[in-house]
Amino acid sequence: MGMAVLTEAAAHGKQCIVGAPTYDQVRITWDEMRKAAGNVFNFRESRMEALGPNKGRVIFRSLDDPNNARGHTADIVALDEAAFCPAEAYHEVLRPMLLDTNGELWAYTTPNGFNWFHEQWSLAADREDSRAWQIPTVGARLENGRLIRVPHPLENPCVPWSEMESLAATMNPLRFRQEILAEFVAQEGQVFADFSRSRHVSSAVKFEHNLPTWVGIDFGYRTFAYVAVQSSKAQDIRVFDDAEWKNLTTQQALTRIGSMPWAQHVEMVACDPAGDGTNIQTGLSDLDLVRRAFPRAKVTFSTQVEHRKPEWRASRIRDLLWSAAGDTRLFVAPSCKNTIRMFESSVYPKHTEGHAERPEPLKDGVNDHLRDALGYLVCNALYKARAAWV
Repeated sequence: MGMAVLTEAAAHGKQCIVGAPTYDQVRITWDEMRKAAGNVFNFRESRMEALGPNKGRVIFRSLDDPNNARGHTADIVALDEAAFCPAEAYHEVLRPMLLDTNGELWAYTTPNGFNWFHEQWSLAADREDSRAWQIPTVGARLENGRLIRVPHPLENPCVPWSEMESLAATMNPLRFRQEILAEFVAQEGQVFADFSRSRHVSSAVKFEHNLPTWVGIDFGYRTFAYVAVQSSKAQDIRVFDDAEWKNLTTQQALTRIGSMPWAQHVEMVACDPAGDGTNIQTGLSDLDLVRRAFPRAKVTFSTQVEHRKPEWRASRIRDLLWSAAGDTRLFVAPSCKNTIRMFESSVYPKHTEGHAERPEPLKDGVNDHLRDALGYLVCNALYKARAAWV
């Protein structure tokens, strides 16, 4: 939709800007527009702009730094995944720019809590010069762990209902409501509100020789943390061992892990990508030390933008704890006291009135190390192509 709006406007001589939270996301519109209008527009890759007939122009900018859009004039601004763009990009850069030209703003997005976009979306519904829509992928509602069909006139007719049922079985209810039903939901209070000792802590979780064994590691600054898990064909996660060690070097911590009776069975170790930096004293990175400690395992980390975000990782852990269909795919051994504490004690920072910042789990130096270790493991084991292992 954004590509169509921008192409038509620029073809009639309008000055346009398309923005997105990251460079990779703004490239999506760039690639789509280039395929659709490459024989009409002159695309300048180095400047990320498309020149159209009648002196029209479309400028493409990532808004992770709002200043990327400064210094331009625009008749139309289109924001892709607007709710994930920084509030200052809209309030301090784009809105003043549009006031100068009495221009238009098109903002389309998945909801992202009650942030600046929700505020503007709510205002648009009550203004004569604005319009607001809320369109689910498919018309439905969640009721007592069941997905109930409620047809919507603007739903996507190409998505089969069976696919929605499959997603409901693997996604946390809040994320399903946000990503599929286009509802504004808030992540407040506990990060893992669905965690329950009666549901998730099981004495049946023990090391088994016939299951794949994976380790997630957070190197930390003063605290080294790890979780050891196994997974069945159902792609569940069974945390059977964990530890947090303070004031140990990476080598000392790895030596301790190597002495565990299950260490020789480790097939994959998922780490913080920051561990790829070289230690000046040893000349080796933390990841180099892990590779030496586990020569038969695949040592992996992900540099994908979403995998680096604590809330993205926490959201995928929530999917395993409790899906919209009421399924559980994460279990913890009673002996893993650190992991249980992390699930029960991880919280979001207290919301400050007047601020619409995106929620990120509180980095308190107590729970974030285990949370990161488990998060690295989940995103690398379940959300990263095996061919991408390094």
